[in-house]
Amino acid sequence: MPRLKLTPEDRTVITSRLSSLDGYADIFLRALTPLAQHASNRAYFRLHLEWPHGGGGPRQIVVMKLGDNPLTADEHTTGPPPPALPFLILARDLFAAQLPVPQVLADWTDRGLLLLEDLGDLTLAGKLAACPRQEWPATYRAALDLLVLFQASIDVLQARRSLAVRRRFERALLTWELQHFREWGIEALGLSLSPPAAKVLETTFVRLVDQIDAMPVGLTHRDFQSRNLMVRPDGLHLIDFQDALLAPPAYDLVALLRDSYVVLTPTEVDAALDYYLTQRRESSNLPTLEDEELREAFARLTVQRKLKDAGRFIFIDRRKGDPSFLKYVASSLEYVLAALDSLPEFAELRALLEDLTPQIRASVGELERRRR
Repeated sequence: MPRLKLTPEDRTVITSRLSSLDGYADIFLRALTPLAQHASNRAYFRLHLEWPHGGGGPRQIVVMKLGDNPLTADEHTTGPPPPALPFLILARDLFAAQLPVPQVLADWTDRGLLLLEDLGDLTLAGKLAACPRQEWPATYRAALDLLVLFQASIDVLQARRSLAVRRRFERALLTWELQHFREWGIEALGLSLSPPAAKVLETTFVRLVDQIDAMPVGLTHRDFQSRNLMVRPDGLHLIDFQDALLAPPAYDLVALLRDSYVVLTPTEVDAALDYYLTQRRESSNLPTLEDEELREAFARLTVQRKLKDAGRFIFIDRRKGDPSFLKYVASSLEYVLAALDSLPEFAELRALLEDLTPQIRASVGELERRRR
């Protein structure tokens, strides 16, 4: 996927409209630098500002440039298209709920642009990479505190009839994500399944979807992982929340604690789940979850989410031309196998995936060699 760039017309819109904002009349745009795009259908650019007479406004703000079909989510969704840009809807709803999200400074979606508060460059992933391992538990506790705060804001979003509470991680979406693994994690690599193996995959996917679809749901970010949490002096801030919906509460825990980019030990995961349960029980807005209920949901959702991720990373390489995610396919499959160890009813699926994993790893390794 070609990187989105700002056109000369975009730059003209930015400079002319920026000066018309309240308090920005005499601002000088000193420089403009691109930020990481990754696999998104959006691109971000940092505006470096100079204020007259040493004015006290922000020195940096961010412009989001929308790609084609901006109402289309990065992740697959079901149901009718949203009435407006999902990011814009959710940014306003979450800001109204007093959650730490980037403030929308200007809506220029008529020209495919949004002006946003600049949250800097340090993600949770970046902080973890730079700090000693003994500091990780406190860092994850801060992330879990934010997750509980986010989940507890559901009352505000329901009162606003937010898009996030009007859509759900339903059967069709769960099934699509699992089939995404079959399509891209198996078939697109040139691997094939025998008829008995294909039957095992199909029947166990149906059973897994049945179990997840029966779980209670709550407000879910859908990608609450270390690259979508920005580290600021006043705490962690949420980004990339445009796909929020109703799903089992453990889904975001899987995104955070079975992160593709940061691997935690089983002991660290157990401690994090214990801490989450404690914080959740102290929230007056959230129904109680029992320990066994949460851990079973966590295991089943790990299987579903990380199979989808494994397929998605190959899809991103093949369809979007970005091979940087291929290195995370192996760890995604390792997460799945570990989760299946605690789910004896899926023994056939585990045996099948244990046979397939070396073939998938070898095929992905060949793709990586070709991309170098």
